[in-house]
Amino acid sequence: MSLMTTEHSVEAKGVIFRLFEPIAELTPMPHKLLEGWGELDPQMLKMSLLSLMIFPFVMPIPMAKLHGYQLNEEFYQQLAKHNIALLENGICGGKR
Repeated sequence: MSLMTTEHSVEAKGVIFRLFEPIAELTPMPHKLLEGWGELDPQMLKMSLLSLMIFPFVMPIPMAKLHGYQLNEEFYQQLAKHNIALLENGICGGKR
């Protein structure tokens, strides 16, 4: 978060933009991606996807410790698998 809000490290910002550019291209979200998702607002769905992807990396360390999270590679791998399962089953009601 601090990297994206400062004027420094243009190269690092470029890497971050390349990672998130495909999501920006989802506006408007392709019809095929929205099939079976019910009446969800495409813009809100996109915000949810961004939140799932970004928050773990900007969460303050004291908050992570307070909730018992160790922000390491194992945690991020487990979280990625969980988020995929959440999107496939939670948002879609297990219908995808």
